[in-house]
Order: sequence, then structure tokens, then C-alpha cells
Amino acid sequence: MKKVILIDLDHVLVDYKPTLEQFQNKNPKIVFPQSLYGFFLNMKPIEGAVEAFFALSVRYDVLILTRPSVHN
Repeated sequence: MKKVILIDLDHVLVDYKPTLEQFQNKNPKIVFPQSLYGFFLNMKPIEGAVEAFFALSVRYDVLILTRPSVHN
């Protein structure tokens, strides 16, 4: 049985900040845009993150996790 590694989504696998800033600029009245449908859909991966994920998955069970918005 493989050991399990948990990897966070935001700022580890994907670049969260540009998407947040984009949503805030388009809709400044929305305080928690991460609660909107599609917020995470087009985030760009951090350079090398996808390759690292797959390299780790050869030896470990790698699971992606993130904390859900408390405003959903």
C-alpha cells in the first residue's frame, strides 16, 4: 500500500492570486468571488507543479485538497 500525500490546490498547484484579482476587478462588489461557480475553472498551474504531481504519483497516492469557501 502506497503512502498518501495531500497537496493543497491554491498557491501550490495553481496560481490563485491572478484569478482572484481578475474577479475582484470585474466585480468589486462581490466580496468572496471564490464562492462563484467557475472561479477555479481556468486557473493556471504553477510552473512545474503538474510534472511534480505526476512524478510523486508514481510512488505515492497523491490527493488534491483545498478548503471550501465558508461562504458557499
